[in-house]
Amino acid sequence: MVRALSEARTQSVREIQKKANIKKANKKLSIFVVALFIALIVGFIAFKAYTYYQNTKFDFKETEKGINFYSKDMPIKEALQVTFDSNQVAISTNLVDTYQGTINPLLESSILATTVFVFKDKNTININNRIDKDSLIIKCSTNYGDNLTSVDLNASECEALFSQIESKLVINTPNSNLKESRVDIYPLEKKVIINSRSENDLLVSTYLLLSANYPDIDEVLSRVENLKNKLADVIISNSEKDTNSPDYNNLEDSNN
Repeated sequence: MVRALSEARTQSVREIQKKANIKKANKKLSIFVVALFIALIVGFIAFKAYTYYQNTKFDFKETEKGINFYSKDMPIKEALQVTFDSNQVAISTNLVDTYQGTINPLLESSILATTVFVFKDKNTININNRIDKDSLIIKCSTNYGDNLTSVDLNASECEALFSQIESKLVINTPNSNLKESRVDIYPLEKKVIINSRSENDLLVSTYLLLSANYPDIDEVLSRVENLKNKLADVIISNSEKDTNSPDYNNLEDSNN
């Protein structure tokens, strides 16, 4: 009987040790699984961070008149040529909905770009967005490439139209809180984004990027100015003819 008790006690100790060993093994396995899980999360975050860095870093930089130009994949001038080599261009302005000014600060830059692109025989589509504080589109208006047309669209329609156009120029509302005035060029996406600290920087940025792509821009603007002056002279001349016409004089007499 003593022997039986001794064997039972020995067996009980072995079972206790076995259970303890199993518990230790399970604990080690749990620690390994947790460590592996943490390692996978850290690896995923590192991969996403590296991918983001690769997608957002710029390979080229140039500075002119205080404006920084950044480009991915190719030098600035070449990147601009690739971006605007299609026959259709969208000029997308993003005016913050809370803007309190009486004059649209994006207007002059938009007109300048439109003038040059149209002169270069580009089908130029203006998309004028209103955006919220998170830069999300609220609504927009577009001319569909016809200066005599203006159509209001909702946010999804604005985004759909923008995505359909191959070459894109995006002009954002000037923000004095920005660290720099910059032009970001994504040639493979055929998109240029202007972010500026002031309206003056915005206009300069627009002129510089257009002049980099079109060296004859000053000639273009000069011809446009001459055409404008000629048109003004014609209108004045016709107005003077109208005031000297018999019908105009008869009209004046009847009014008196």
